[in-house]
Amino acid sequence: EGKSSGHVHSSAISGTFQRLAWHLEERGHSAEAVEVQRSALRLVKQRFGPKHRDTLQAAIALGGTLRSSGQFEEAESLHRWAYRGMADSLGANHRDTLTTANNLGLVLEARNRHGEAEQLYRMAFEGLRKALGSEAPAALSSAFNLASALTARSLHGGGAAVVGANGENVAAEAERMHRLALRGR
Repeated sequence: EGKSSGHVHSSAISGTFQRLAWHLEERGHSAEAVEVQRSALRLVKQRFGPKHRDTLQAAIALGGTLRSSGQFEEAESLHRWAYRGMADSLGANHRDTLTTANNLGLVLEARNRHGEAEQLYRMAFEGLRKALGSEAPAALSSAFNLASALTARSLHGGGAAVVGANGENVAAEAERMHRLALRGR
């Protein structure tokens, strides 16, 4: 009675580390938060292997913390690994894979690689819209991110005259996506 089997579920391990890292980050201790995330990834990877979903989630979490602290190169590497792993294990159209694509887009956009980010955001938005509906928070988030990338492209690529792959004026598409994201919020 009251005894543990000794088995600790992987999400409990990573969740505990996550909460500590987020707490540290909120208090301005970014470097310590990164180290906690690194420890979580190391532990989960050792315990469950590099392709386990919780290992990939820990990589995403570390990548997000690294992105927040401006360490974009390593953040990109982790997000790419997680994206490939999610796509391989869950399929390209799974909501977790699409959300991971959106997160990779955030890193690429921070690195001023707006075209690559736009492609990932577009893929994430279209897939999440089909899977969850256009009003789902994950779809709205990727719509907002797509709108931001389109805005950056229209500003850096010649303004309103820039035309996207679908033939639509990029500035107009950015506005349409912003309105879609705001309508759902």
